[in-house]
Parts: sequence; C-alpha cells; structure tokens
Amino acid sequence: DKKVSIRDDMTALNDTIILTVKNLHKEIFIGDSLLWNVPEGWIVEPSTAIMVFPPYHKADFRFIVSCNGNIYPTPSYSIKVPYKDSLKYRVSKELYISRSVNCIKADKKPEIDGKLTEKIWENPETNFFGSDGSITKIDATSFYYAYDKDNLYIAAHCLDSKMDSLFDSVTERDGAVYGGDCIGFFFQPDQTLDTVYQIYINPNGVVFDQKISFDTTGWYTALKEWNGNYKIATSKNDESWDVEVQIPLAELNAKAESGESWGLNFRRKQKRLNTSGDWQIPIDYNPITFGELKMQ
Repeated sequence: DKKVSIRDDMTALNDTIILTVKNLHKEIFIGDSLLWNVPEGWIVEPSTAIMVFPPYHKADFRFIVSCNGNIYPTPSYSIKVPYKDSLKYRVSKELYISRSVNCIKADKKPEIDGKLTEKIWENPETNFFGSDGSITKIDATSFYYAYDKDNLYIAAHCLDSKMDSLFDSVTERDGAVYGGDCIGFFFQPDQTLDTVYQIYINPNGVVFDQKISFDTTGWYTALKEWNGNYKIATSKNDESWDVEVQIPLAELNAKAESGESWGLNFRRKQKRLNTSGDWQIPIDYNPITFGELKMQ
C-alpha cells in the first residue's frame, strides 16, 4: 500500500505496510507461504505468512518493517503461484523505499550565476549509492533545492580531483549529455499523475530533457521533443564544478507550496570513474522507484 519511509539517518522504525493479494484466476486454488528475503540490517515481522486463496479471493496482510541504516539491498517477498496442473511459478517483488530531501522556501530570488554563495544553499544532500546499492565511488557531491511561488531552484557542487579529465564535450541541446559528466533529475510534480520530467545538465550548462508519460498498462512514452525553458549557470575551478538552475514551475505544469511533496530522484554521473552516484536505486522512469522532494 506504500513505500517504506527512510529517515535522514538511513533508518526506518516500525513502519507498517499492508500487502494486498488477490487470486485473479477463476478456477485455480492458491495455497502457499509468502516468504520474505530479509537482508542484513532489515527486520520484517512476521517473516512468513500462510496464504490460502480460492478463486477471486482477496486478503490483506500486515507487516512491520525496520531498518538499522543499511538500506540496500532492500527486502523482497515471494510466493509460488500455480498456473497449470501441478506447475508453479515463484513470483518475487522488491519492497520499495522512499528517502526525502527538503526544498527550502527562498525569501529572496537567488542570482543564477553558477556561484553557490546564497544562504539557501545550505544543508545539502550528500549520500549517494552505486547501481548495486554499495556506497558510490564518485567524488564528493552536494545537491540543494529551493523554491518560491514561481520557480524551483536547484544547485549542485561536484568535487573532482582531476578536473582536466572532465568529459563535457557535448554542446548540442538534447545531445548525449547523459553519456559524460553530468547531473540528472527525475521530477514528478504531481504524485497522483504518472508524468515525469527528466533533466540532465553537464558542466557547461548543456541540457538533455524529455517528458515521460505512462498509460494505464504501465507502458511509457518519452517525448524527446519536449524542451523546458530554464536559466542555467555553471562555474569551474581547479577542484570542482558547480551548477545553478532556475526552473519556472509553469514549465513542469506544477506548483510549490509549503507542505507539498513531489516525486524525485537524482544523480551525478562521473565519466572518468565510469560510474554514478544515485540518490535512490534503481534509477528508473517509474515513479514507484522515486523518493520525495518536500516543500518546507
């Protein structure tokens, strides 16, 4: 019924989730134990549940979930489902989690100059993961978020011990920015709608973006022709590169008010190390894999 909420210290404490199971077959009887695969650092209680399902039967199962700070890998659950005679197929699903990051209310519009000197660029998000859930190998990176009634503001500070090795040669709008050094964002301004905006920006301020929409079957369409109108400034020095971005809320058909939250995921890709630092894994278009951007 929901994702497990991960706190700032990477823990979850006694979060209750409800798993709804329904036998959609008109003839086959399902009888099996649901089993949780619980990695180190997680607790799921109970770890098993007996499931007896005549045709079209549906039932809810309640579980209590905790995590001590090692969020990856996440737990998964499975059940054997009969589909023909005595043949069975084991269905397995991962437990989805949701981190959160604060979006600060800007009392004064920041100057978009590529220099992160404004007071709103404080308390960054700095914890990122590799694609396998391990601690990322990228150089230290900080992301910041702020908003006012008209705009979303984002900024990033990316350390790099070998600045002369930056791969930032893409100069064309909607070119393969994502193939080199860049930062990337997935925004879902309305969490009731399966519409996602993907935006990648390289150290020179060149953008790749697209609008992604899902239909009722879960298939998605990527509208690469969609281009947002942003104000972007970047800067570089001997040990880092910075980005500041102003995104008019109207570009994302969005609004931002205190207490609201958007679906969110973001990352930094570092070509020299041939890896990325991802805020939540997996990096995916599907909003089920997103965390939350919370408007303060």
